[in-house]
Amino acid sequence: MPAEYVDGYFMPVPTAADPIELLCGNGKTTGAVHIEVKHDVPNWSDALNCMGNAIVNGKPAPGRGRTEYVWRFGEKVMVVVVGEYSVITAYPTDGLEETWIECSAAA
Repeated sequence: MPAEYVDGYFMPVPTAADPIELLCGNGKTTGAVHIEVKHDVPNWSDALNCMGNAIVNGKPAPGRGRTEYVWRFGEKVMVVVVGEYSVITAYPTDGLEETWIECSAAA
C-alpha cells in the first residue's frame, strides 16, 4: 500500500449513532486493505453491514486506545476492533467468506 493512501478515507461503517470511519490502512495490520486481503471479504456491501451489526449488537470490551466488539449470532462470532479514529480490523472467528454474508443479514 503506497504511504500516501494509508490514512486515506475508504468508507463509513453504518452504526445506530454516527458512522465510524474505515481508512484504507497499511494492508498488513489495519484498515480496509488489511481486512479485505487477510479476512476474505466477499464484497464491501456485506462487510460494511456486518461490521455495523457487530458494533451495534456486539459486546464492547474497551482496551488501551481501542474497543473490541464481539457479536455472537447463531453459531457464529464476528469481531470488530475500533481505534480512536477508525476501524482497525474486523473478522469472523471462523475465517469463512460466507460468515460475512450471514453476519450482514443477521440483524
